[in-house]
This record gives sequence, structure tokens and C-alpha cells, in this order.
Amino acid sequence: GFGIYNEFMGKYQFDYLKNNIDLLQPHFMSEYGMDLASELESNKNSYITYHKLITVPMNGYKDAWDYVRKAAPYDRIPMIKTPTMFLNSINDPFMGEKVIDYDIFKKNPNVVLATNKYAGHMGYHEQLFSMKQWHGIPSLDFLETLRD
Repeated sequence: GFGIYNEFMGKYQFDYLKNNIDLLQPHFMSEYGMDLASELESNKNSYITYHKLITVPMNGYKDAWDYVRKAAPYDRIPMIKTPTMFLNSINDPFMGEKVIDYDIFKKNPNVVLATNKYAGHMGYHEQLFSMKQWHGIPSLDFLETLRD
């Protein structure tokens, strides 16, 4: 579950930060009084640690769990009254199959969850080396159904 996701995502996020530390370090020192380079070396590479070091100070959350709770849509999905379609790919590195709560979507007749096996995070590409995206057809079908 979340443990694998936490470690998997942490690696990519920390690699990005470490590769760009020369650009990030001065900003984090002046804006947040944080020695980001030292924090990256002394903390475990994880999704939660990333948010503790980056998202929390930059956006004013209390802590990483405060961010996770407020950013996740699951508490709001049951209250949706306007027909809404969510798109998600099963191999999404941020919000893949292991973190999708399918039951919450099934319980609200106003929401539809459209998934694709391979699409990444925001690209919704039909194939790995293709610019053709799959999201247009189900999105238009959903809107057409609403119109009818």
C-alpha cells in the first residue's frame, strides 16, 4: 500500500531536488531559513519527507499529513452533486492503482472514474512514444451524455 508508494515517489522527488540543489538552496535559505541541502542528506527519501521539506513551507500547511489530507479529493467526492468525471491512469506514479479508492467513486452516482492502464501522471498518452492522448474521447462522451 502506501509504504511502497511513499518510498517509490520519494526517490524520484529527491533525485529531482538533489539535481537542482544549486537553484533551490538560496531560495530555501532566504525564504524559509532552511538549509535544504543538509535536510536532503539527513532525511529519508520519501513522499512524506518531500512534502515536509517542500510543500509545507511553500504553502503554509501545518505538516505533511495536513497537506495529504487537504490535497486528496476523497473527503469531497461523496459531496459532489454536479456530474463530474475523474481521469486516472493505473500506472500514474503519484496516484496509481494502489491508492485509488474505487468504492468512494462507486457510492456517488454523480461521479465517474475513467482509467487507462498506461498513461503516466498527466499525459494520458495512448502509447509510450506517442503524442496521441486518450482522454479526449471519454471526456467528450461524458459531456455528450450530460447534454443528452
